[in-house]
Amino acid sequence: MLDDIDAAIVAAPHHLHYPIGMALMEAGRHVLMEKWPIPKPSALIQASEAAGVTFMVAYCMRFHPVVNEMERLIKSKVYGEGRQVQRTFEIRKRPAPADRRPPQHA
Repeated sequence: MLDDIDAAIVAAPHHLHYPIGMALMEAGRHVLMEKWPIPKPSALIQASEAAGVTFMVAYCMRFHPVVNEMERLIKSKVYGEGRQVQRTFEIRKRPAPADRRPPQHA
């Protein structure tokens, strides 16, 4: 079955990311994981380098600078004792400059 694919997206329960990702990379397949693999991310990075394949993670919010700053503020208790945190993240795309738009949209 693996002979038919070059790459795979690992969108399985979190505890299966490591064994699935490792098996794919050892078989020479590129891997995109939906979340950062815990607890052994460095082992997967090393496996990808050894196999000469690409290993990428689609979920990055845990390491986003805004999230890091929010965590720092909560831990420092600058605003008092934290009880609940809610965040919303959006990416707003700006329209392309007129000189880069297709003629029908310029």
